Amino acid sequence: MEKKNILIFLDHDFIIRNFLYTKSLQKLEDYHNVKYVFPSSKTKRFSNVPNIDDTICIFSEINIKRDYLIKRLYHLISIKDLSKRDNKDKKIMSFFFKKALKKFFYFDSILAIPIIYRFSVLIYKLIIGYNKSLEKLITHNSTDLIIHPTVLNGHFAYDLVNISKKIKIPCFFLMNSWDNPSTKPFSGIKPTKYFVWGKQSYYHSLKYLNMNPSDIVIAGAAQFEIYKRNNKNSLISNNFNKPICFAGSSKGLNEISILEYLDNSKKIKRDIIYKPHPWKDFTKNEKNFNSMNFNKTSIYDKVIEEYNYYYYERNFNFDKSNIFNNKYLFNEISILVCPISTILLEAILNNIPVILYDPIIDSEQYSHQFIARTRIQYTEMFENLKPITASHLNELDEKINTLLNDEKVYLNYLGDLKSRISFFISFDNNVYSEKILDNIKSL
Repeated sequence: MEKKNILIFLDHDFIIRNFLYTKSLQKLEDYHNVKYVFPSSKTKRFSNVPNIDDTICIFSEINIKRDYLIKRLYHLISIKDLSKRDNKDKKIMSFFFKKALKKFFYFDSILAIPIIYRFSVLIYKLIIGYNKSLEKLITHNSTDLIIHPTVLNGHFAYDLVNISKKIKIPCFFLMNSWDNPSTKPFSGIKPTKYFVWGKQSYYHSLKYLNMNPSDIVIAGAAQFEIYKRNNKNSLISNNFNKPICFAGSSKGLNEISILEYLDNSKKIKRDIIYKPHPWKDFTKNEKNFNSMNFNKTSIYDKVIEEYNYYYYERNFNFDKSNIFNNKYLFNEISILVCPISTILLEAILNNIPVILYDPIIDSEQYSHQFIARTRIQYTEMFENLKPITASHLNELDEKINTLLNDEKVYLNYLGDLKSRISFFISFDNNVYSEKILDNIKSL
């Protein structure tokens, strides 16, 4: 295979965590000349450069004012794209954008009226302009291919597809998060290829992003590559008698009150391990875990420092977070109980059955949880994965008890979950970077 000069653009802390810290792209360096491009200074999304060889790092300046205009353009396109959605999904996403954009939602709704929209987009693009300095960086490095792991609305996405089209080189976008294809738009120009998690995100890319089927690659999730070396092919589990894990989400529930209930429940006989989300959204009066006197509940020992820092600072710190923590956690637990969160997919891939706590909530009191729970990627999860679900605490402990009282029931349920998860995540023997390499060969 002829060596190509590849630039990989990274502009978000979470993306760096998911793609670089997992070494999911490292194999590309064995076959091609790879360099990584980062913002030249800290932004709201990007805090520091990971520890990689300086010789393959390039830095690009981000114009914050221009970046803001690009985000406004993305918001306008998102409002216009509400017309692609079915009634219930359209209502939920309208609610989501009202919460996120506030007064701009109504302004953008006017600009999104068909007769006005084309002129609105044209004016935005004229004001934003073309990024000549980024094009110069790309051409100066004799770039043959652009690769961009992205949430679709970061610092680089808008410019990379425009530059790719102008200078006639391919551009690969790599999906970062579960909701990207169903909630984020392209700026009008599409990448050459879009690498997605599984069948669900493939269908979402067709419907919401208007991608051509031949331009979508089902590749799996880069951040789940760390589990392939840990994956048990057999459903024979030695985890049945281990503790229960309650894993938190980022969605703003009072998890300490949930833990209090489970800790006091006479139906639960086993120890409970609490695994908080790395960037959890604390509720207003939520207590610190360390202030509680639990009987059978402890916090996962590998995240104590991370939790304490985040509780007081409310700021995610990469130096205190290890993406491999969950890999070790799954060896120590029997089941995972959680609100809506990506960790439920991770658990099933690691042969851990899940129980979903899906409380009936007030849309104003828990707006983050309410919106997340009703967005299309999650409603399809209920329909296709069919997890055991509890909407009240007094049925949550009962369902935990039922599942852990019979190992045969436990293993049968795990088998059902594993047979259904491929709709969401492709998890075969091929590593993530090999799927990128295969598509580079076909260029």
